[in-house]
Amino acid sequence: GGSSGGAAAAVVAGMVPIAHGTDIAGSIRIPAGWCGGGGLKPSRGRISFGPALDENGYGLSTTFVQTKSIRDTAAMLDCVSVPQVGDPFLIPKPAETYAALAGKPAGRLRIGWSVKPLMGVPVDPEIVAAVETVAGLLADMGHEVAEADPDFDGLAAVRKFDDVWFFGFDQRLEGFSRRSGHAIGPDTLEPVIQMIHEHSRRLTPADFSLRWRN
Repeated sequence: GGSSGGAAAAVVAGMVPIAHGTDIAGSIRIPAGWCGGGGLKPSRGRISFGPALDENGYGLSTTFVQTKSIRDTAAMLDCVSVPQVGDPFLIPKPAETYAALAGKPAGRLRIGWSVKPLMGVPVDPEIVAAVETVAGLLADMGHEVAEADPDFDGLAAVRKFDDVWFFGFDQRLEGFSRRSGHAIGPDTLEPVIQMIHEHSRRLTPADFSLRWRN
């Protein structure tokens, strides 16, 4: 389910109590969902990359953990959400520890849910049924729950994100080619990697700046 998939599987299987994970586009959260563990992507700036870096992945990336439970997630967040030299900014922390807050009732929440396709592909009926079941359970718990379909062009968003994600990919791959002596071509690359390389070569700094602003 993502680059932290092995970590999530190891934690939920009981091989280790907790494991490292990183997340830009779901690499902590998706494996946790598949494996039944706890996967949180902390807010930007909550976990420091200092002093070696200010941010990673243009601010989209974070580093954290895979756990078995939200209790463990909260305890680890207390341990590692400590500002370091080199942080570009600080974000405020709650007055209480995350571990203490995790043990308290959440109160009545406003929760919106949707099964509207975001990428032009219908949502699997089993997933629709599961989401509707969870929505019902949350309503029975006293939360304010409503179906709310976002006005969101998923395909356009992904195309813009691809430009941000793969800007400079050609430079990295070509640098590796020079160092390793391995030529770039259909004999050495998977088809999808070659397609990404060709796409990134067409991107300009103006493309990246425009996509990032939008």
